Amino acid sequence: MNIITKDIKTIKDLRKYVNSIDWYNKEWNEKDNEQFAHNLLVQREKDGVKEKAFKFSEVLFKSSISKKLQAKTYKLPWATGQVEFARRFRSNHLSNRLDKEIHNEYKDSDQSIRCYILKNKMSFQNFYISDVFIYANEYTDEIVYVSYDRNDHWWNNFFKDCLDASIKNNFNELNRNKKWNLVLRKEEYKTISIEGKTFKEAKDKFYQSNKDIDKEHESSYSRMPNVWYVWGTTALDKLPENKSIRNHNDITSNVYVYDNDPREIGDTR
Repeated sequence: MNIITKDIKTIKDLRKYVNSIDWYNKEWNEKDNEQFAHNLLVQREKDGVKEKAFKFSEVLFKSSISKKLQAKTYKLPWATGQVEFARRFRSNHLSNRLDKEIHNEYKDSDQSIRCYILKNKMSFQNFYISDVFIYANEYTDEIVYVSYDRNDHWWNNFFKDCLDASIKNNFNELNRNKKWNLVLRKEEYKTISIEGKTFKEAKDKFYQSNKDIDKEHESSYSRMPNVWYVWGTTALDKLPENKSIRNHNDITSNVYVYDNDPREIGDTR
């Protein structure tokens, strides 16, 4: 069998190459787990006796019976999904990892992109093998972009070594020092008396007579008065004045939940 090992440009050849490797019996050291974004390595047991070497956990594999070999074969599975470009799917994790230029090139095109990732799904559980996202044109099978993950060192090097160097990717961007703009806010507390038949009526009256005070929609926990807090991130060097920034396209307010900036993984739309 002719196995392509270098300069791979299509998802078909990449899957063929990955399937050609005997991952099931490949031996590792326990410390090799530190190279992966997920803990993949375990000591397997045979007849109740633990093996010396560490190997990939069996839950990571898809197994099938080979009539030719008259034995079970094990392969690392690929999960795949089509990238959605509609604005309502902006939070979709497949599109968020895609490069901005590739996104803009394909969003109005007749052709579409699929994302491929090494992952096994059993019942209702997902077992992630790699956090490297590989995007390919569905019509040509050509790999158009590779999104590496900072913590997945071993798989980063594996795919970087076998994929064609001309394929656009974020490998160098992951290690570049970047400037981050943090959006800070602070809160002060005071009481204001207002009348109303119900609490809701009193609140509505307050907002009607105080047009400059916006209604708070997000939850705040343990806020201290007159103290700055990191509220989000922005691509802007200066915030817009006298405007609500809550839904501004260049400002992300959920940094306190996810602890990241969308620009770090390429989402600057």
